[in-house]
Amino acid sequence: YTLDAPPTAENTDDDRIDTRSLILFGLHPLVKEPPLRKMCEKYGEIISIGVRSAFASRYGHVEFASVEQAKDAYRALNGATLLHKPILVQPTKSEATA
Repeated sequence: YTLDAPPTAENTDDDRIDTRSLILFGLHPLVKEPPLRKMCEKYGEIISIGVRSAFASRYGHVEFASVEQAKDAYRALNGATLLHKPILVQPTKSEATA
């Protein structure tokens, strides 16, 4: 996947990211795991990744090899637009399941 639009320039609130795991909320219903993995690999080594649906929402759970890689992904993806839908990125303590 290629982002339709990058996040805003003010997207630097990564101080609260203290984990290697992130959840990407608001994914388009057609988002699949392999292309999402390829997109996220731009920001670091992926330990595990999963894409799930909950009611009318789709989200991805990505675990990176380091906290710094997760911060890089957060800065690049939080507020960006993918397939015409904005992405909200949040840290999580649980591991992604592939």
